[in-house]
Amino acid sequence: MSPTMLSCSQPMPTNPQSFRRAFTFVRDIGCGTEGTVSRWENRTTGQVVALKVPRTPDRSKDLLAEIAALKKVPPQEHINNFLTYILQYEPVGPALVFELAEWGDVSKFRRTLLGHLDKVPEMTLWKFLLDMSLALDWLHNNMGEAHIHGDLKPENILVFSPTGWNGANDRLPTLPTFKISDIARMKPASANIKYHGTYEYGPPLPERERKQTPAADVWAIGASLQSFALGVMPVKSRVEYIKEKEKEGGYVPTLDDLRTEKWRKIIPHQYRPLNMSEEYQRYDMKIKPTAPYSFDLQRWYAALYAEDVSKRASSKWLVKKYVPYAQVKIHTMLREQEQNRVRQTFLREQEQRVERQRQILFQNRELRPRVPDVLQGAAAVLREPGTTREVRGGVSESCA
Repeated sequence: MSPTMLSCSQPMPTNPQSFRRAFTFVRDIGCGTEGTVSRWENRTTGQVVALKVPRTPDRSKDLLAEIAALKKVPPQEHINNFLTYILQYEPVGPALVFELAEWGDVSKFRRTLLGHLDKVPEMTLWKFLLDMSLALDWLHNNMGEAHIHGDLKPENILVFSPTGWNGANDRLPTLPTFKISDIARMKPASANIKYHGTYEYGPPLPERERKQTPAADVWAIGASLQSFALGVMPVKSRVEYIKEKEKEGGYVPTLDDLRTEKWRKIIPHQYRPLNMSEEYQRYDMKIKPTAPYSFDLQRWYAALYAEDVSKRASSKWLVKKYVPYAQVKIHTMLREQEQNRVRQTFLREQEQRVERQRQILFQNRELRPRVPDVLQGAAAVLREPGTTREVRGGVSESCA
């Protein structure tokens, strides 16, 4: 078992001195809006954890809000495991301690996958939506009062190796465990607030001007799924947006403008089907093409993207309809994958047997005298002067 898979077998330190005695700093691993994250390892057990501290002193309030939010959330398999917090952490506190995600966030995991594969496996996308459906159902329907995460995106969804996976047969887990993280912006659904998460993963612009509902989280999962599968931001491309503004007349933003908050918050979303042909992706959507995904996956993905909130899938509906369907689907895909592996192994072994037989036949043919060669040799001997005379009736006669 790798150090990252170790569970916490003893109480976690809750003051900075005892934490630094028990754990040693390994390296920085990430930086977000509110905080920076580093990797620490227990000097005795080898347990590895993630330590999150404020990015700047004025961000301390955000991490205090995250601690308060985390205390409200009962443990759940698809929400990142919060181990402890240290209020008086130096130089800037508080510090939050989490289990470490071996594969980082979804964006990093995608880059890792594409270092070995042509595209994100479809099975992985089914598992992503399955895990996120369960996580959202927990926040929306199983905490007494419904809560909204409010800032779901690939960078706030972590990737862990599945239970029992050791990497012996597969270099990468195609069915990892996905967990929601960074719930500092989580609010009760009853709170009268507007969407205040990352703009690119927010719901349609008119919906952002109304009171936020759990439907915003479902939209964000659809947008994150698009980004995970296709590798693009789920908004209209900057080049296309500039062209639209040129046609409208008036001020035309530059590419630098579109990186500012003022413009980021108003660039409209872009729904992109997952089963588009590669030609359509390249020439119509103007994105780097990837082999299309199945219509079956596409229809569930589309249910997350309904602009009409009343028609958009809810987390409760996803758990009731999608989760059992996806479980069967993944089981079927695994069975087909195993059957294909067995078939490929059989064909490979068959080819090896044929090749061995061919080599044996070739070797035997080289060792066995060939009949034409023997006859040619005999004829040459019969034609030697003083040795033979004309062959009569197929039989040679010796000279006197």
